[in-house]
Amino acid sequence: AQEWERQVTGHGGRLSVVVCHCSDEALHRSRLDGRVRGIPGWHEIDWAHVERMRREYPTLTVPHLKVDAVDSLEANLTAVRAYARR
Repeated sequence: AQEWERQVTGHGGRLSVVVCHCSDEALHRSRLDGRVRGIPGWHEIDWAHVERMRREYPTLTVPHLKVDAVDSLEANLTAVRAYARR
């Protein structure tokens, strides 16, 4: 994300990073298990992939907003829009 920030600010912009997570593991698993993305050329992901990404994804060191998928879409959109306008 630091490289993204350098690129964006180098062009006079502002980076707005939004992280979406799900604090309820059972809900997260059920949503993943019931999802079919159906994107041509893309594989479906499983829970092992989620766990691997949790281990491998670097900690963000740039300012960011974290929204929770257990919250309503409307609440998260409101938060994201406010964050982007800051």
